[in-house]
Amino acid sequence: MIRQTLKTCHMKLFYCFLIFSLFSVQFCLAQISFKIKAGAARSKLGIGGIDSEERPVTTWYGGVATTFRMGKRFFFQPELLYSKRGTNLQQLYATGNPTLTRRFGYISMPLLLGWHPFKKMSLLLGAEPGYMVWERKPRNDYYDHTLEDVDRYFNVDVDLGLAYQPLPRWTVEVRGLVGMVWLYEEWGQSRTSSYTTGKYVGHHLMMQFGLSYDLKSK
Repeated sequence: MIRQTLKTCHMKLFYCFLIFSLFSVQFCLAQISFKIKAGAARSKLGIGGIDSEERPVTTWYGGVATTFRMGKRFFFQPELLYSKRGTNLQQLYATGNPTLTRRFGYISMPLLLGWHPFKKMSLLLGAEPGYMVWERKPRNDYYDHTLEDVDRYFNVDVDLGLAYQPLPRWTVEVRGLVGMVWLYEEWGQSRTSSYTTGKYVGHHLMMQFGLSYDLKSK
């Protein structure tokens, strides 16, 4: 009950932040570019201390982005994205080596600083706060109690990317993401019962490959 209440409060705060940001974008829209973007991704969870082999899955993402110019070579690029993430975890020491599947949906807002080393190329670096809006897992596959339920829904990624503009309004982008928040609280096993260790495991690792189209340039 307490976990559900905290989850609801966190979600409301995050959505208020998104709404405020969207109004800010609308206010400044006359002075900036506005892009739509989408692409494919390879996603997995980095697991430490769990007897599993992580295997990436193919997913997708999409959203909008804006660009604020800061001189000739630098810019600030906030985005609003929906991304599907996931992982396959093969249990190495369980009978039959079963595979656990996990899928997640995130709404996130990358806040990126960009630099143009060349006219049509840019490097991107920033943070991507996000909130998990859904989690999907098959029933009755809890071979590891640690991975049964997500404990942390708010996430922050560190983003590093490279973008290239082959045509006036089109941009090709490759971006790597490393999650800074571990999702699952680790459970230990004694002779008589299970207990939480106070440690967390499972953070997002993701590579994105996408296109963006500039609907409105300054």
